[in-house]
Amino acid sequence: MKAWVFQDTRQKQKLGETKCPWSVGWFDPDGKKKSKTIGCQSLAQKFARKIEGQLAAGTYQGESRKQWKQFQDEYDADLGARVDPETRRVAVDSLTKFASLVKPGRVDRIRTKTIDQFVTLRRAERGRVPGSTVSVATINKELRHLKAALRKAREWGYLPVVPTFHMIREPKKLALYVTPEHFAAIYQACDVATLPAAGNYSAGDFWRALLMFGYMTGWRISEILSLTWDDVSLDHGYAITRHDDNKGGRDERVPLHTVVVEHLRKIVDFAPLVFPWPKDRRSVWEEFARIQTAAGIDLPCSEKHEHTDACHRYGFHDLRRAFATMNADRLTGDALQALMRHKSYSTTQRYINIARQLDQSADALFVPDLELKKAPA
Repeated sequence: MKAWVFQDTRQKQKLGETKCPWSVGWFDPDGKKKSKTIGCQSLAQKFARKIEGQLAAGTYQGESRKQWKQFQDEYDADLGARVDPETRRVAVDSLTKFASLVKPGRVDRIRTKTIDQFVTLRRAERGRVPGSTVSVATINKELRHLKAALRKAREWGYLPVVPTFHMIREPKKLALYVTPEHFAAIYQACDVATLPAAGNYSAGDFWRALLMFGYMTGWRISEILSLTWDDVSLDHGYAITRHDDNKGGRDERVPLHTVVVEHLRKIVDFAPLVFPWPKDRRSVWEEFARIQTAAGIDLPCSEKHEHTDACHRYGFHDLRRAFATMNADRLTGDALQALMRHKSYSTTQRYINIARQLDQSADALFVPDLELKKAPA
């Protein structure tokens, strides 16, 4: 495509040929006519060659005045067609938080400094637990979603360059998982549960089945609560997690241990869901915490904040970590990855590394000989 230099006719009549500034005209990749006033003729010719080179190389980026709110609405609509609802929600929340803190205005004005400013402001905000600040993991998650959004803005021609993102180093903590001893205690305490109130089985049977399913499959709680009887075969011993309900975005058929099948047979019902929960999802966590209290679970918390009951209880994801930890040395890495349905093996490796490495390092440690030798006579 060709760019051209010219002098505006009206400006030329008003200022004269010698004082009239030179401009550059061109058609952008969408066929829209563009122009820009430059100044002297030599600079205008130089700018025209630059535009021609960008158009020829496919690197042309026009000036965009797209407002952040407009872009966010467009990006939200794009996400709705590409990702699952939960991922979309987290992404939108991340972009909304970014907008509320730095108020970016136009998309094309976002720079690396803007991102750094967001991180600084976000780290100073209060966390969920009184006395705490927003966790590093949360901020890094928001940065990943923000980076994906700005890459899309670059593709759409709203942003000349994607800013540099400086992720925060996350502290390496020991992974928390439900130990076999604690699982046994929680399992025995399930009869204190009062929810859900089903007609064909007790709340205790429901919770024993749910906990055994989570502990022996590694499924996420959202996947468990979305499981339908149509996707379960007790006779053949398998369950199917659907792409709409899991993070992998694909249907997976997962074998079930006979112990899991036995627990599921006790809660067979005519309801479409295997684990129907009539109340809001938050109450699932509250009932799980109540069972743990009855089981005497009181976990230590080393975090520097005002402690609450939640600090001393397991979460459902700790069942998933337990599945990985307890099976790290019983299964191959490939088998464990398949059962946990991770797209990347590196994700599976993070779950199993601590358990495997600590056990191996303990066995390899030097053991001093503590047997006392007799003193010479």
